[in-house]
Amino acid sequence: MQKTKYLKILNFLHQAEQLKNELRHSKTSAGRKESVAEHSWRTALMVLLFSPYLKKKINIEKALSLAIIHDLGEAVIGDEHYLKIAKNPLREKNRKLQERKAIKCLTNKLGTTATQIKDLWNDYEKLTSYEAKFVHVIDKLEAWIQHNEAKMSTWTKKEIKDIFNYSNRIMNLDIFINNFKKCLLDETIKKFRKHNIKPEI
Repeated sequence: MQKTKYLKILNFLHQAEQLKNELRHSKTSAGRKESVAEHSWRTALMVLLFSPYLKKKINIEKALSLAIIHDLGEAVIGDEHYLKIAKNPLREKNRKLQERKAIKCLTNKLGTTATQIKDLWNDYEKLTSYEAKFVHVIDKLEAWIQHNEAKMSTWTKKEIKDIFNYSNRIMNLDIFINNFKKCLLDETIKKFRKHNIKPEI
């Protein structure tokens, strides 16, 4: 038995395991920081839950694959809070270059699978396909849900001030997603009011 291909896959999985260790800014309802892997898992779960309600039929296998690998590069370069990138185009550009190098480094020994992963990642970054746009929106919604689930004390002043701008920046892709976003916004406003925070809409 040729062990080479099995060892290459095993080595890739060992590297991808770092996503379980890489922590995001968001905290869970239990008060601990969530991992990138946990975020990617629920992004994939949301893809599965939302897809039957979309007006446009999607390739669910492709969408799930995109959800699984969309933050893969963070196994190498780590996570970074969106507010640090959002208003800094140069920083955003440099991070994209770092992620591209990370994806290449992670997959360079996977053969044809490497091409598949890189093509998926490029699609997601460029938002070429409808599936990529869909997963991009779900990625943003998942992060927002996690903030709603976290204790109010974990929100920074900038996050409180920016959440409605964050909502407006999420792509209007489908009526179901738009209605879900409204539901999520209502939940956020209720959370703010519960803690005597005046929403800045």
